[in-house]
Amino acid sequence: MAIKFLNTTQVQEKTLYADAANDRIGIRTNTPLHPLDVDGDVVFRHGTNNKKVLFSEEGKDDVMIGDIEGMYSGAYFDMQYKADIAHFNKCKVGVGTASPAADLQVTGGIQMGNDGSTASSALAGTLRYRTNTSGTTKYSYVDMCMQIGSSSWKWINIVQNSWT
Repeated sequence: MAIKFLNTTQVQEKTLYADAANDRIGIRTNTPLHPLDVDGDVVFRHGTNNKKVLFSEEGKDDVMIGDIEGMYSGAYFDMQYKADIAHFNKCKVGVGTASPAADLQVTGGIQMGNDGSTASSALAGTLRYRTNTSGTTKYSYVDMCMQIGSSSWKWINIVQNSWT
């Protein structure tokens, strides 16, 4: 691997590091773990249209994308990822639409899976699809988890379909 500098700028080891043995480049790190390993913010420029991508700010597990000038004033997309949960902050999420009117707007269908969870306060408002295919008559159901008492919840059937 060769790096050719077209000016007289001197590069310190931790500013730009080439790991020729493993074909890796490190920027602000001398121990790159990936083909390109950047320790810090990344700015993509196209003329005067500067976009910033911030991965895992110190103490956070998030990805932020936005205009450099508006990065911290609300004009950005912020997604946090922990374990198996993606959490979107300060933005509306549109699937199939570029201008969602609600926190989540889906233009098109939503596919629900068979949820066998016990109804609880944590699932209140959740929709589920389930089937019962034993026996001669087969059934499919759409249920919603609803509160039915001061501290009790139940899956309430919204619609049921049968076939043979």
